[in-house]
Amino acid sequence: MGNNIAYAKSSEPAAGGFAPPPLSGLPPPPPMEKPSATNAQAPAASAPAAATGADKKLSNPGLFAELHKKSKDVYPTPFEGLRVVLAKGLSNHLQVNHSLNLSALPQGTNYHFGATYLGGAVSNPAEPFPILIGDIDNSGSLMAQMMHQLTSRIKSKCVVQTQQKEIAMVELGLDYKGEDCTAALSLGNIDVIGDSGVVVGHYLQRIGSLDLGAECVYHYSPGVEKALLSLGGRYSGGDWEFALQGSAMSWGASYFHKGSDFFEKGIDHKFGVNWDYNAMQQDSTVQLGWEIDIKKAGSTVRGMIDSNWTVGTVFETKLDPFPFTFCLSGTINYLKHQSRFGFALQIGG
Repeated sequence: MGNNIAYAKSSEPAAGGFAPPPLSGLPPPPPMEKPSATNAQAPAASAPAAATGADKKLSNPGLFAELHKKSKDVYPTPFEGLRVVLAKGLSNHLQVNHSLNLSALPQGTNYHFGATYLGGAVSNPAEPFPILIGDIDNSGSLMAQMMHQLTSRIKSKCVVQTQQKEIAMVELGLDYKGEDCTAALSLGNIDVIGDSGVVVGHYLQRIGSLDLGAECVYHYSPGVEKALLSLGGRYSGGDWEFALQGSAMSWGASYFHKGSDFFEKGIDHKFGVNWDYNAMQQDSTVQLGWEIDIKKAGSTVRGMIDSNWTVGTVFETKLDPFPFTFCLSGTINYLKHQSRFGFALQIGG
């Protein structure tokens, strides 16, 4: 949910590690949209007319918390040390994975076991619901997530995280997906007896090439009540988009651009720029990230550089015809004189 329940999430894995490794698990489920029967049966001669009508029809803008998603997805996820992932599909619905991480960082050496279940009919992969995802490490910390499509427009979500024997977070949410709008409501760590919790609601509306929306975060506990309102918008111009989001506590802006055949045919590139400002800490950060996809070689390169002089890159390639994926990672901070390197190997998946 983006910045929802921000006190329970961070950009870095928690001690003990909840987040599954980047190379493990199933790929993201395909989108829910299905082609209409009318367009599927239309003759080829009418295809241009149908495409023109589809362009005029507004589409769903996604979630407000994902205003900057495209620009941030191009950034690499660096790691240190050795990582070995073994993924095995037990059926068309169930996949399990084992992950071993060896690192000199505190809590850097750990083992994870994960499982992903996709429901739905095997003949219709566009509707995989319900989706069940679980990950547990050697310390007993658990991350469990369940998503289910209640109706054609309403999706439910439940996330539970534990730190060893204690529950760290419980989040319940509902998303409504309209033709040209999205509304969502989530409840985090609601304690009826202790009278505390977090309620987050947001709405995003598409108006032509412009998406406008707002998010309200309400936190309450005995003797304390706080509410924070954020406003945001995004303008899409085909292969590029610009997004802006702000509140009394922070501001953020992003730019994303996608191109193809930049170097030669079969090589795609994307890049994103993000600017974040925190009013409380009076700290501002600018990041530039890029992604180059070399389809012929089955390789992807992601890199980034920020205003704190941190440079990082991750190189990933498939070792065809073997079911192996090899990954190299490296980050350097010139001001702190720190460098971290790692490599990973995924088998199966």
